[in-house]
Amino acid sequence: MKLDEATYKEILRIGNLYPAIRSHADAWPKVRQLVIDGKADEASALAKKHLEENPRYKIRNIVAVAQRKRRRDYLLAQVQLEKDIKAVLVKFTVNADKWITTAGGEEGKISLWKMKPLTDRLLKANREAFQEIKGLLTSAVRSSIKAGIVDTMRSAQDGLNAEKAMRVGKEADFMGTIDSELLQIEEEAKATMSQTSSIYRTIFDAVAKRRIEQGLFKNRKRGVFQTGTTLSRSVWDIRDAQAKQIRRAVATGIASGRASSSISGDIKQFTVMGGEPRMIATFPTGPGVYRTAYKNALRLARTETNNAYHEAEIEYATKKGYQKMWNRSAGGAPCDVCDELAGQIFDPEDVPPPQHPNDSCFLTTVLPEIG
Repeated sequence: MKLDEATYKEILRIGNLYPAIRSHADAWPKVRQLVIDGKADEASALAKKHLEENPRYKIRNIVAVAQRKRRRDYLLAQVQLEKDIKAVLVKFTVNADKWITTAGGEEGKISLWKMKPLTDRLLKANREAFQEIKGLLTSAVRSSIKAGIVDTMRSAQDGLNAEKAMRVGKEADFMGTIDSELLQIEEEAKATMSQTSSIYRTIFDAVAKRRIEQGLFKNRKRGVFQTGTTLSRSVWDIRDAQAKQIRRAVATGIASGRASSSISGDIKQFTVMGGEPRMIATFPTGPGVYRTAYKNALRLARTETNNAYHEAEIEYATKKGYQKMWNRSAGGAPCDVCDELAGQIFDPEDVPPPQHPNDSCFLTTVLPEIG
């Protein structure tokens, strides 16, 4: 059934407010139908009621909300990364404009003999820009791995604390007192670990090696990681595609006698400004692949930092014996696949990979026998 935009957004809103309700096989279809029937207030009340009456789902919701909040810091870091990438490409574009304009002189026309030195200068700056972008991405991937581990273990600890508080509360009603010892979680039950511990380092190093050295664009298949394109190769692919654009813009522009300002405008269009370049695009475009170096670099940054965060969560959950619940992003574009996955609970080895570039769905921890 095709939903109108307002209904779809309302379903996403309730699912975001009460993420664990999506995993309730009986309640979620009823909640969803109430929204479709125009009874959004009743739908919210029903979702809240089911969570309050079922401790396991309530704890699952506490964990999901806690991890989502902590994940915001990671998302803010991602926004800063995008700004840093843009700054690198803007710097390149400003310099390119200056060099091309200077080469054109007062008449604004570039002599044929100037083509090679100008092109060489532009390509050298292009290489330097993407070397800087590679450094930014490598650092961001490592930070995302750390965030994925830390956010998972802290939100899991929230679940253990919530379960303990509920149990203590019930016993207090019985006994009229709270045994302070019950408020302390035993060391072996703790979800958190020191970031200097050998287990933490093992998880971090294993994920970092896979994400950076062996390949970012890969999928899980029966629990085995399939090697794909390395981080360096992914960055260089974007760099090389832009280099082809630069060569073509300069060569065809000079050969046809176009003004230097016009040639500079073409380079701006396929670096930062976007739009449709006047020459034929050499970028292979398609779903999630764009005509500009800027948009392709952002796609790479968003997709692969998210993948690193995602994989770190799974690695930690595997070590601790936790399960993972798929959560739909509240602000995501309509996606039948992501909607179908939302609320499903998986063993770590069965968790699907992010479903598409820029995928903003996320995982939360489900504690065995607790919620």
